[in-house]
Amino acid sequence: MIEKIRLAILAGERDTLVFLPGVYEINQVHSALLKENWARAFDILPLHGRLDLKEQQRALKSSDQRKIILSTNVAESSVTVDGLDTVVDSGLERSTQFQMQSGFSKLATHRISLASATQRAGRAARQFPGHCYKLWSLHDEKSFAGFNLPEVKTQDL
Repeated sequence: MIEKIRLAILAGERDTLVFLPGVYEINQVHSALLKENWARAFDILPLHGRLDLKEQQRALKSSDQRKIILSTNVAESSVTVDGLDTVVDSGLERSTQFQMQSGFSKLATHRISLASATQRAGRAARQFPGHCYKLWSLHDEKSFAGFNLPEVKTQDL
């Protein structure tokens, strides 16, 4: 993952948005990037729903310093991230799913849909020409669902 991010940054001229499935992976990648000499030239910022508003705004605002923004799917369509021209997409997301057998909801990590992949890739070219680096093969992509299931099918209503 770290090498893919480095290669993507070399190709871009502005900020880079990295889609990861959850906070745990964001923290893991953040720690790994802090150990890389080349990454010290960038602001490395998390973006997820557990952050307070000030921390979220720091990731979203444009800056003179190039940024690597490590985000959950909150950045997929909910917000505009100013100044980015590169996306690195893990192709994974985490969501709650109701389990009929147990009567409980569980957190599950799974592949994104083709619609989500398209939406995430579009983040790279929203304001400037950009690039998206997908961390899956075309063969894998053929097994992606076309769209996310509606919540009425995955949640306890």
